[in-house]
Amino acid sequence: MKPSQLRSGLAVAALAVAPAHAAILFNYSTESNDRFQNSDIPDQFILSTFDLSGVGQDANGVWATLIGPNTIIAANHFRPTGSVFFYPDNDPNSAAVELGITGDTQRIGDTDLWLARLSSHAPATITIFDYATQQISQPNSPAGSFPYQNEPVFMTARSPGSFPATQDQAYGTNEISGFLENDTSTNLGTLDVFRLDYDPGDTAFETFAQVQDSGAPLLYNDGSGGLLLLGINSYVTTSNGDPVATYASYVGNESEEIDLLVAQWAAIPEPSLTGMLLIAGAGVLVVRRRH
Repeated sequence: MKPSQLRSGLAVAALAVAPAHAAILFNYSTESNDRFQNSDIPDQFILSTFDLSGVGQDANGVWATLIGPNTIIAANHFRPTGSVFFYPDNDPNSAAVELGITGDTQRIGDTDLWLARLSSHAPATITIFDYATQQISQPNSPAGSFPYQNEPVFMTARSPGSFPATQDQAYGTNEISGFLENDTSTNLGTLDVFRLDYDPGDTAFETFAQVQDSGAPLLYNDGSGGLLLLGINSYVTTSNGDPVATYASYVGNESEEIDLLVAQWAAIPEPSLTGMLLIAGAGVLVVRRRH
């Protein structure tokens, strides 16, 4: 089925328009779906056995996922600014790790994927997500089979509950329904995207992204003990205002360029404490001489 056929009669919308709205999660409960829920039964959270510390947000709740020692990935049309706040665990009272976003940024081709270098390497308490590298070329899916077809995934989005912007994280479920290659149906560029149909009850916590969910990660349990980043939320389709599908930009087809940037930025030396003190001391000497 071609993209134009798929969306006949559907409204297409990017996910970065104010005001914020919570994702639609079928069978939602704060105990099951909110990462930072303050519950007596934290193990009820559907991802309690996985490390989510590399999923961060800026002060406005804009998403950023750590994919290298000092590299984040986000949506090109909805970029984080200032600093990204990461939490080492799911405890809402834990201290955040704040890392500034530098001027080293890069849109990946004409896609909706955007990378940025952080001001320093993340500490060991913050996980670096592995990301998909398999190339997929299947422009007419779902007519043909493709990698990850019908696989269960975890979707990330703003919570229906009330949380601070840097902790506004809910996680639901879905299955990958289709794949569109070189999709130009939006004004976001030329995208390779997974389609995730919204079918309430099809999975335990069926999820449909909403406004402000652009850039949130699409995660996959590959059996390695961790979560694999498959993509980032880009846009949704609706029919007469009713949810139809969420589309996530696939990272695997851009993994070679992503690999190069991650390696390039990781090699940039961090200023040592001694060096910073020397620089600060030199500044004091200059001021004194001027006086």
